[in-house]
Amino acid sequence: MVLVVVRFLAQIPMDHRSGAGFHQIGNYAAVHITADVYAALRAIALGKGKEVQLTDAIQELIDDGYRVQAIRLLDTNIRVDIGAPETYWQALRLSYRHAVSRKETKR
Repeated sequence: MVLVVVRFLAQIPMDHRSGAGFHQIGNYAAVHITADVYAALRAIALGKGKEVQLTDAIQELIDDGYRVQAIRLLDTNIRVDIGAPETYWQALRLSYRHAVSRKETKR
């Protein structure tokens, strides 16, 4: 596991084939949401799709000097987009299947 300091975060479509070292954490499950993030969400203008974007709020915090860190994902890590109800549901099913298979493996 490699922990890196984030200096720039952008809302981009996920492309598993891109080979980029970082993908936006539609993987926000790893984000530790603090009161500062909620304050930034309330303060930002609407972004892509005329929606409040978590990415934009986190970038505002970076711009204001907050230290934001991320874990570099391995090529073998699964990446899922949770930006729409359908894809969020798919991610939940994937997570559930993974948890069940790990539980069965431990038996």
